[in-house]
Amino acid sequence: METITYSLKNELKNSEAYYKDIRVFTDDVSLRASGSVMPIVSEYMDYLRLYNLEEVREREEYLLELLSFGILWQSYADKALAVRFAPFITLARMAEWRKKHQRIKPLIDLVRGFLITFFLLPAKAKDQQIKIPVLEQVDHVCKWFEATGEFKEQALRFIRWRAFWSTKNPDELTNIFLAINEFTLWFEEQSKRRLGKYT
Repeated sequence: METITYSLKNELKNSEAYYKDIRVFTDDVSLRASGSVMPIVSEYMDYLRLYNLEEVREREEYLLELLSFGILWQSYADKALAVRFAPFITLARMAEWRKKHQRIKPLIDLVRGFLITFFLLPAKAKDQQIKIPVLEQVDHVCKWFEATGEFKEQALRFIRWRAFWSTKNPDELTNIFLAINEFTLWFEEQSKRRLGKYT
């Protein structure tokens, strides 16, 4: 039997139950966010409008960005912060080069693989959850995200969030990161419990 990572049918005839479950779950996520992180999203949207940084999108898109930040921070920050020195810019550029230069892509991939293993994946990460980062740590982790080539789009979004966070005083910033962390933990627990049967 072939192994698969997910099934929207979950041993049923079709995926109709999944779409019902995901609709209810999405409503619950929005409700939970409204009392915790959605005020942060609203302030961020005001910030984007004030400085005309982008055409403002839907609130849910920014909520997804904030949730992505929380999940990626929990998953990779300890690894990224354990990296003291790395050719971040070179690795980020190499990720672009491999897309543009298909003929030498295998060579670029070989060199990138060596550099990523040597520089970006430390043997001993700190193995600690940093719930309240300082902005310098956010900068460092964003450089790491971009250098991996896997999270470039997210890193660009997070850099804009970082600029917004820099307008906050230390107490406000602490409250923001606590709210993101709490919301992320709630989301992970709920998604495993309620949607785990599909994965």
